[in-house]
Amino acid sequence: MNDLVSIIVPCYNAELYIADTITSVLKQTYNHWELIIVDDCSSDSSCEIIRTFLDKDERIKLIELDANSGRPAVPRNIGCALATGSYIAYLDADDLWHHQKIELQLGFMKNNSIAFSSTEVIKFDTIVDIKKLRDKNYDKAHLKGQISHRRLIQKNIICNSSVMLEKRLMDLVDFIEDIRYKAIEDYHCWLVIHQFHIAKSAVLKEKLVFYRLVDTSISRSKYFMLQKNAILYSEYRVGGKKLGIRKYLYLFTYIYYSIVRKFKP
Repeated sequence: MNDLVSIIVPCYNAELYIADTITSVLKQTYNHWELIIVDDCSSDSSCEIIRTFLDKDERIKLIELDANSGRPAVPRNIGCALATGSYIAYLDADDLWHHQKIELQLGFMKNNSIAFSSTEVIKFDTIVDIKKLRDKNYDKAHLKGQISHRRLIQKNIICNSSVMLEKRLMDLVDFIEDIRYKAIEDYHCWLVIHQFHIAKSAVLKEKLVFYRLVDTSISRSKYFMLQKNAILYSEYRVGGKKLGIRKYLYLFTYIYYSIVRKFKP
């Protein structure tokens, strides 16, 4: 494999985590990548930390925005516009990758002619929690299942930091930058891609992404996310028509699985 993979990282006040995130990219067993970090006018030392990596590896690029956009959709769209790879992978500034993430995922996609894939994810609080999983080596990736638009619209089951897709798909679809869609702009984007541009996406069985549980993460508030999902379901169209009464079913599904996860041992 010699395809260039463009890794898009939106960054805002991530000084506590961004060095570890970048390091997890530098440790990838697949080397043909570019890392595009788009800083959304951070007020902490994020950019200073990122700059310490620029001279060490020319594959890393830092784009500094002049004003804070207040939502990750803007940095992601800017990163996509600057990407030169044939594949795009997304990584949030506080998450980490397994060292074989690109190699396994890209290899699986190319071997099976898949345009969009995601992977299993493990949530963690401290690095110690994931040490064994980080050090584990895999021979190859395995298919866990497939996601259709019909399945995805019931609930977002795709973690942003696990997504890899062909660049041509992101040339067709943008992350919606409406501030009301903050925290669900990725869900909206995946829905549009699945409805109009692919029949199904693949989910890999391997846990190749480590999702950091951060108290300030906007996705931690279930009530906040319920409100955001209500906006999406009220405005999203399938076949040109609004969801109608189905939106209440999807919201109930979101509430149900949120409760199940909360009390799951």
